[in-house]
Amino acid sequence: MESRAIRRFAALLTVGIGILYLLPQVQGAGLALRQATGWPTWIGGAVLAVVVFVAVAIGGMRSITLVQAMQYWIKLTAISIPAFVLLALWRQSGAEAVDFGAWATPSTDPVGLYTTYSTLLALCLGTMGLPHVLVRFYTNPDGRDARRTTVGVLVLLGVFYVFPPLYAVLGRIYLPELAPGTRADTMSLQLPAAMADGALASVLTAVLAGGAFAAFLSTASGLVISVAGVVDQEVLRPALARRTGEDARGAISYRAAAAAAVLAPYLISRLMQPLGLAATVTLAFAVAASTFAPLLVLGVWWPRLTVVGALAGLSVGTGCALVAIGATFMQVGTSGWTGVLLGQPAAWSAPLAFVTMVAVSRMTPGTTPPHTNRTLSRLHTPESLLPR
Repeated sequence: MESRAIRRFAALLTVGIGILYLLPQVQGAGLALRQATGWPTWIGGAVLAVVVFVAVAIGGMRSITLVQAMQYWIKLTAISIPAFVLLALWRQSGAEAVDFGAWATPSTDPVGLYTTYSTLLALCLGTMGLPHVLVRFYTNPDGRDARRTTVGVLVLLGVFYVFPPLYAVLGRIYLPELAPGTRADTMSLQLPAAMADGALASVLTAVLAGGAFAAFLSTASGLVISVAGVVDQEVLRPALARRTGEDARGAISYRAAAAAAVLAPYLISRLMQPLGLAATVTLAFAVAASTFAPLLVLGVWWPRLTVVGALAGLSVGTGCALVAIGATFMQVGTSGWTGVLLGQPAAWSAPLAFVTMVAVSRMTPGTTPPHTNRTLSRLHTPESLLPR
C-alpha cells in the first residue's frame, strides 16, 4: 500500500493480536502443569515464558522453525497414543455409545447457528490474518515453496484435528458433568483418571499434559517472534537511533523486544480473571479476521483499494473488535443476543470491515498507491517468468 500510516497500524495490530493470543498459551501451560503435578498455575506460565524467551532470543526465526517442526510430532504423538488407549478401554468397558446421528443433526436454535457460523468465519479468515502464521512464509525461498508448504501444513493439521473430536466423544460419555470449580479446558486431561486406574491413568495424563505443553510452547514461540520483530523494528531501534544518533545493535534491541513480548502477556494473565482458552482464542481470531484478512484479500485482488479506504476498514474492524474484547473481559452485556454478538463478533465485524474498505475506496480514488499495477503484476506473475 506504500503507506507509512498503514504500516504503523499493522504494527499495532500485530502486537495486539499477538498479546491477545499469547494469553491462552500462558494460561493453558499453567493448567496443563497443574493437572499433571498439582502445582499452582503461575508456575506453568512462568516456565513457558522462560523457555520461549530463551529459544527466541538465542535462536531466532530459524531455531523456532526447527523447534516447531519437532514440537508438531511431539504433540501429535502425545495426543494420538492416549486416544487409542482410551478408545480401547472404552470398547472393553462396554460403556454406552453416543448417538452420533442425533449429535450430528443441525441445530435450529438461532443462537447456536450464529455461534457456529461466526466461529467458522473467525477461524477461516482469522487464520489468514494471524501475524505469526503470515511471518512463516518468509522462511520459504519463493512462492512455489510457500504454496507447497501451505498444502503440507493443511494436511498435517487435518491429521492432528482428527483427535480432539474423539476426546469430546469420550468426555460426553465419562465426564458429562465436571466437578464444581473445574474448568472445561481441562476435560481431556481428566479423561485418563475417569477411564483408567493407577499407573496407566498417571502415565496417560502425563503424556497428554506434555503434548499440551508442547503445543503451547510452539504457538507461543511463533507469536513472540512476530511481536518481538515489530517492537524491535518499529519502536526500539527508531527510539534508540533518535536518542543516540546511531543505529541500535540488532541483537540487543531484538532480545529486549522478545523479553517485553513474553513478559506482557504473562503479567496480564496474572492480573485478569481467565475467560477460558477457547473464548480468548476465538477473540484473537476475530480481530485478525476483521483487520488483516480484508486488507490482504482486497490488497492482493482488488486494484482499486486506496490508502484511505484501507485505513478506514482497519479502523472499523479494530474498533468493533475492541468493543467485543472489552465487553467480554469486563463481563458487560454478556446476556441474550448482545452477549452472543459480542462474544462471537466475526460474523458482523469482518463483513463490516470489508464493506468499509470497498465503500471508502470508491469515494477516495485519488489515494490509490501510485505503483498498484506494478505491485499486483508482480504478485500474480508466475515465479518462472519473473527476472532473477
